[in-house]
Amino acid sequence: MLKQLSELFPLIIMVIAYLITKDDWMTTLALTLATAGQWLLLLLFKQPIPKFQRMVFLSVLVFGSLTLLLDDERFIKWKMSFIYGIFSILLIYGHWAHKNYLQRMFESISNERGDVAIKMERPHWQQLNLIFIAYFIALGLANAYVALYMTFEDWVSFKVIVFFISLIVFPLTLVAFVIRNQAPVEKEIPTDSSNSSTLLDLEKLEDR
Repeated sequence: MLKQLSELFPLIIMVIAYLITKDDWMTTLALTLATAGQWLLLLLFKQPIPKFQRMVFLSVLVFGSLTLLLDDERFIKWKMSFIYGIFSILLIYGHWAHKNYLQRMFESISNERGDVAIKMERPHWQQLNLIFIAYFIALGLANAYVALYMTFEDWVSFKVIVFFISLIVFPLTLVAFVIRNQAPVEKEIPTDSSNSSTLLDLEKLEDR
């Protein structure tokens, strides 16, 4: 629960900062500091941080720092396209090389959290991989358009919309896909101890 709440923290701070200051530099500063605080909070409470989330953290810190040092909002605005582009390339390469990084990521997260592992056949994992590729490419291109042709205020609004799509709409779609295509659980057939003992007695009688 703590981890889910902490994911909202940087976005809330960024929106509040923009509403108060209407300044791209101050908003970027707030987002960068909030992201650093989020990371420290997770480390303090010893929460597992998946590799993809570490990449997101680092990208915010790097692109946010460039925006602050060079006073150029383009860096922080292009951060989302950079991240989604990297994710897309990794998943496309994995699909081409028959290495499903998405499956490995879900299994790693399940192991860290102690959740029940997702069991699906290989074709369904490949379909899910393609869904993620299309999703990341679409968001990356949409963010690139907003970064090129729209204002910083429009980009903030776009980021909020994308965040809630990623937090609510897309996960619900994934849950529906997994439930529909989850492999059936193999049930063990219970052995009746009384029947087993009866069979043993019969075998003993036959030996006599």
